[in-house]
Amino acid sequence: MYTHILVPLDGSPLAEQVLPHVRALAAAGERPKITLLRAVPREYPDIVEGETSNEVVNPMERLLGDARSYLDRTAWPLRNEGLE
Repeated sequence: MYTHILVPLDGSPLAEQVLPHVRALAAAGERPKITLLRAVPREYPDIVEGETSNEVVNPMERLLGDARSYLDRTAWPLRNEGLE
């Protein structure tokens, strides 16, 4: 039926409610490739009001790292079920 399913997520439990439906679509077909997507802002201010951290981490790197971690955690159960 489907060969590739794109799943946009924003990190919320509400958005993750689509995952059982994705599993059902994958089970009905020939194991399509599933791509989980989480967008991050293109530009991020260097200084956030009220932030007192002396951390020297680029805010964009932090956002991308957080998004990757979230997607890895979300994809793990799907991979465990043999889905790509």
